[in-house]
Amino acid sequence: MQIGAKRPNISHIAAVTWYLDEVIRRDGPGNNAASSAMKCNMCRKEGLDTTGVYWCLDCDGCQLLCACCVTEDHSIRSLHNIEKWNHKYFEQCSLRELDLVVHLGHEGRKCPNPGHRKTKLVVGHTNGFHEVDVIFCACISQEEGLVPDWTQLLRHGWFPASRQRINTTFTIRMLEFFHELTLQGKTSLYDFHKTLCRVTDNSGRVTSWLHLVLRQWRNLQLLKRSGRGHEPNGIEKTPEGACIIECAACPHLGRNLPEDWTNAPPHVAWLYVLFLMLDANFRLKLKDRSFKDVELSAGWGYFVEDSKYQSFIGQMGQQQEVNSCSAEHNAIRNANVPHGGYLVSGTAGCLWNGLADLQKGEKYCTMDYILLSTLIGTSTAVFLTYDIACQYSKNFARRVTDFPPCMRLDSPRVSLLRWAIPGKHWRVHGEKDHSQFSLNYLPYSGRTYGEGIETGWAHMNPVSMSMKEMAPSARREVLNDHWSLWNWQKTLGFGTLLLRNLQQAVNSQVKHEAIFKDFNKTFSSETIAKWKEDIERWEADPFSSPDPFIEDGKSATLNEIKLMIATEESLDVARGILSLHKVSPLLFLQIGLELEDAQHVIRLRAKTKQSPADLVSLQTKRNALAHRIEAWRKVQEVYMPCAGALLDAWTASAAATMDDNDNSNNNDNNDDDVVMPAHVEDIPLFLPSSLPAHLRADGSVKSLTQKETWLRVAIADDALADIRHLCRTMAGVSQFKQLNVSGTGQKANTRVQNLYSKFKGKVTTAATRYRAAYAALQVLQPDGDWTMRLRALADKDITGPGNNDGDRPLGEGHHKMSWIWLVPRSRAGESTNNTDPAEFGQSMQAKWSKICAHVRRWAEESQLLQEEMRRVVVFFDWKARWWREQARLRCGNISASLASGLTAYAEKQAHMYEALSLKFYNMWNPFFTARRLLAQWAPPHSTSTQHPQPQPEQRARAPVEDDLEEYSDVSITSNGDLE
Repeated sequence: MQIGAKRPNISHIAAVTWYLDEVIRRDGPGNNAASSAMKCNMCRKEGLDTTGVYWCLDCDGCQLLCACCVTEDHSIRSLHNIEKWNHKYFEQCSLRELDLVVHLGHEGRKCPNPGHRKTKLVVGHTNGFHEVDVIFCACISQEEGLVPDWTQLLRHGWFPASRQRINTTFTIRMLEFFHELTLQGKTSLYDFHKTLCRVTDNSGRVTSWLHLVLRQWRNLQLLKRSGRGHEPNGIEKTPEGACIIECAACPHLGRNLPEDWTNAPPHVAWLYVLFLMLDANFRLKLKDRSFKDVELSAGWGYFVEDSKYQSFIGQMGQQQEVNSCSAEHNAIRNANVPHGGYLVSGTAGCLWNGLADLQKGEKYCTMDYILLSTLIGTSTAVFLTYDIACQYSKNFARRVTDFPPCMRLDSPRVSLLRWAIPGKHWRVHGEKDHSQFSLNYLPYSGRTYGEGIETGWAHMNPVSMSMKEMAPSARREVLNDHWSLWNWQKTLGFGTLLLRNLQQAVNSQVKHEAIFKDFNKTFSSETIAKWKEDIERWEADPFSSPDPFIEDGKSATLNEIKLMIATEESLDVARGILSLHKVSPLLFLQIGLELEDAQHVIRLRAKTKQSPADLVSLQTKRNALAHRIEAWRKVQEVYMPCAGALLDAWTASAAATMDDNDNSNNNDNNDDDVVMPAHVEDIPLFLPSSLPAHLRADGSVKSLTQKETWLRVAIADDALADIRHLCRTMAGVSQFKQLNVSGTGQKANTRVQNLYSKFKGKVTTAATRYRAAYAALQVLQPDGDWTMRLRALADKDITGPGNNDGDRPLGEGHHKMSWIWLVPRSRAGESTNNTDPAEFGQSMQAKWSKICAHVRRWAEESQLLQEEMRRVVVFFDWKARWWREQARLRCGNISASLASGLTAYAEKQAHMYEALSLKFYNMWNPFFTARRLLAQWAPPHSTSTQHPQPQPEQRARAPVEDDLEEYSDVSITSNGDLE
């Protein structure tokens, strides 16, 4: 039978009986079952006739062997699992029961001068726990003398749980395996230990030393990969933060920065700024269990040295954080909330190399300590993103003076700090008074995400439950370990990540450049020059200058138009011109428009699926609306006498149509048949906009026509404002669902979906109101100035503020804005036929400024990504050289075997960084070659043509498509283009 490769499951079903037979067959002696006496396979080869009753579960082939052969064959495989055939089934056995003894000190060979006794050890391995007899070497070498027992075990590949009275060891292979498993799969030590116990014999044995050994192993790996084993000064001289994995894309003085970087002009110097993210995670808590433990790597990793940190926080005392921003912030609120029962309320971090525990929430003193600890040893300017940067930055310069001199920043560096709020949190703050913190508007920020630390927290959160029960120092060591993995994964992903981002930046720059040029055609060069000056003035002083990104709030609303019309009517009364009815013309039109809205709402509701209760409610609303229309008709007879005749004609036509339908459907003339009248929402109101042209020109209706025009324009503006507001709300609901609800259960998802549907229904209502106003304006004033702003509204136009396709809105700089976000409002009292172009342009300045910012940010992103690519390659080359230098540091009184190990590991690390450098360069170079650009930072070990180090102006040039000229300086010309 041929098993199909494309449909393995179906093929498996057909052969499941055969598979099951083979699996069960393994529980017996196999082909030897037919023999009366089972023979040893190894002795059979020697011509001997020996019974074989043992086999190894870890060796291939499942050969039956005798006791002598299985012991000899496993003299260097002492941790294999053995089973013995008892003539009924295979039972568990051990090599120790077969008198296997492991000799240490001579690579598996017997020692010529062994110890006087055997020692029984419990050895943990990936295949379970084993009891093994060992004999230690008692030889005395001229170079090392008598080697201690724990050293002999380590050289054999077994890590002892202690140095005195050794009873338990774990293989280094097992420690490596669990280390990788817990980093990748977040498997807890408890689960791993239980699994080993079950694999062994499922007896429930407990080995309490594993957690201690694993902590020591983590610490050794931390020191090893950071090169501390190569330092001649010893481990105790390790400085704080020396064991972290540094970001190769960030600027590092003396490693990947150009020699002349301090002399770079401003349009290039920003490329050497250090971008940092500050945030806190309140899931990484720790229960107060009064554990006292020893710190194995105090301050060497990402966490600050805890004793100094706790001392400083204790000196600061109780601090009440005050929020003067209009938005409510979790960071400030959580800082003032007590966290009973927990020793640590969360973890705060400054990526990529600063972490600390939170004792009493996200207080400023804690965040200051983390930030200043991160900046120790740095000399470049800093661009910091923080969820509450608007609050946090206010008194930062004063707070810095409270810190020890070694942590303080001098005044010039503090003044050069730039602050921003990440995009998702910036929306919560709102545009008002916060444009100066927006990554979309701030110059020389590129398309900085600012939320990257959140992905790091997501990597840590799966281990938060197990870490709640740990000792404080052990918890910090685990987090250090996981942060190292996260940073290393980011490093390995730079190749594809930076290339993908650069491709996107190039394409987006071209797209937004075209949008910007088309948008500029609407305005005069003088207007654009003025807007350019406004942006430059704001960029020079964003806190004091007028904000060019905020829309002018002086716009007409429906209430303002009503007030304007009412004022005119009062002036008519003062002049002795009285209205024809006690209900004023304005009130008459207002009620008519409200009745029209009510008809639209009922019409939309009638199209949905209705239950009996819903039908009763619908009919009740129809009855109430019919009474209101009937009362309104009496006033209409006064102001619009012609409407009565039109209504009679429509009624007669509707009755004739119903009679024709009735006759065609009821040929038997059944008396029980009832002719249903038209629904109230279908009855025309005959407002001025629905009258024929010759009737609108009549003197009694002409003034109403003008007033309805004003009201319709205001209604259209208000409807668009409602649509924009609801679109923002729906985008927020979608984002909230992604971050907080997805994966929490059907009930929560249904509740959010119902909320989303509710807002979507409101959007439909607002769109219907706009379309009705637009249709009326086309009749009332088809050539009016409103045509310069308002368009026909299609369903595809109702998008934004980002691209809301699906439930994943993109950032502001990614999408092409719908026209509904670009339309300015009309002005109350402005002429309906003569609009000042300058006034119109002024209302569009915010839209122009935002589109201009999009183009500039994408151009900056292209430059920044090129610089980061260069830094990554140069950093890897420096790191390779650094490791080779480390190999020569410990040249004193060390053994030849240790010296060879130090050299081998250093060469291995150096080769790895050289391979990464070459791999990334070869991955990126085709992109630059295709665009006729030179990547002038080829690694020294590359076979590519060597280029000199580029000048700052060359590095700042943005790669663009072939049909777009290159720009070395991102600034705005007077006609709105980039130069």
